[in-house]
Amino acid sequence: MRCKSKSGFSLLEMLVVVGILGTLIAALVGSYTYVQKMAWQVQAQELVTNAATALTLLLQKEGGWPSEILDSRGEFNQGVCRIIQEHHLMDITAYQVDGSGNVKYDGDGKPVENKNSPDRYGLLDPWGRRALWRNPSLTLGSDMPGKPGVTLRDHLIQFRVDIDFDGKVSDGELGNVPMGKAIPGSVIVWSVGPSGNKEEWTTGRYPKEHRLSWSFGLER
Repeated sequence: MRCKSKSGFSLLEMLVVVGILGTLIAALVGSYTYVQKMAWQVQAQELVTNAATALTLLLQKEGGWPSEILDSRGEFNQGVCRIIQEHHLMDITAYQVDGSGNVKYDGDGKPVENKNSPDRYGLLDPWGRRALWRNPSLTLGSDMPGKPGVTLRDHLIQFRVDIDFDGKVSDGELGNVPMGKAIPGSVIVWSVGPSGNKEEWTTGRYPKEHRLSWSFGLER
């Protein structure tokens, strides 16, 4: 009687295949995460650049700094967003909110845009917006999910302006400037990056995660 041979994978072969697949998946996940982080950095840089341009144009149109800027504490808050939108200087995506201050969603689970009013908190960097989209009940002063000690406010785009019109942005004009050194120009804008760390510039070195509207090293 002839015995039928059974073909198939051995346990060792299956383990090798599983190992290879695991390595490939890990590599793909790592690549995707890296690309995603780089995309958010690019978005943050675009926000910073556009915000600096908008503030510069606002100064030219108004011939001075409006009260919303002077009362802002150097944060792109609701008041600053409102006047920027009123002058059509920047397209700031905003969302409708309900009576409790939560973002409204449509039938597909997408936030409902409201282009007639600024974001209820102000201009947030990509990390702040992502956190707000995932958890619409977040308040400006509440801790960010997974980031103890970091609040949503830390992800507001920061800026300083030349209030005394001496051709440079210095300490005391809406707050401290990076490294305490004056920076030439009328406006500087920056984003503190994913960590939300505002304790920057203390070493005199450029924080790599920050996005700036000026060339680092121009301080004097």
